[in-house]
Amino acid sequence: MTIGFSQKETHYMCKTTVDAFYNGVADGIRRNTDLDYAFTRTETGCFLKPTFRNMSYINSFVPEIDVVVSKENGQTALHMKGRPVMLVRVIMYILFAQAAVFELIL
Repeated sequence: MTIGFSQKETHYMCKTTVDAFYNGVADGIRRNTDLDYAFTRTETGCFLKPTFRNMSYINSFVPEIDVVVSKENGQTALHMKGRPVMLVRVIMYILFAQAAVFELIL
């Protein structure tokens, strides 16, 4: 059973180099949203994980973001996939499993 916990989106940048994107992505997110992310570079792009420090008013539904960077038609394409953090996904799986068991019992 697969529950759709993720959302995918693609953005294109015309004149931004990949290195400039990597250097400014965490600061850009912090400046525009006040969310704190830890940046980890991967082979295909980067992974942004919320750190929740300095964000005491933010709940657990701040997403993890996986970014795959590619070149398409002379533009830099950012294929982003966001999903809730692991703890939220585990709790949702447990709740859905309990609801299914209760449905079978009733």
